[in-house]
Amino acid sequence: MRITRKLVFSFCLLLALSSLALTPSLAQKGTNVQRRVSFARGRSSATVKGYIADRMTTHEYLLGARTGQTLTVRLSSARKDVNICVVYPSGEPPTHACGRSFSDSLPVDGDYSIIVDSRRENASYSISVSIR
Repeated sequence: MRITRKLVFSFCLLLALSSLALTPSLAQKGTNVQRRVSFARGRSSATVKGYIADRMTTHEYLLGARTGQTLTVRLSSARKDVNICVVYPSGEPPTHACGRSFSDSLPVDGDYSIIVDSRRENASYSISVSIR
């Protein structure tokens, strides 16, 4: 009887310790990866490449722009379930904000967000961003 209790206790202890070791890797799912888009000196466009490992992760690119400038974003990915959404500095999306491309004259100064999202795992993409 004593051996059985020791085995059960050892098993429970091992299970508890292994679940603690897995917690950080599980906590990484559902993350929002945020980066700022910067242009090379004298340029008004840039291409950014990325990889979304799981469908719980989104990538957000911030871009400072001014009223009246035209923001153009084009997504390239072999996966059709990868999309972009553009969000105004106020947090509101424009009417045609989501899809594979976006182009519009900007209404206000501030940081615009370009959100890349995938409904499936293992999605490589590149986005071309330009401000004119």
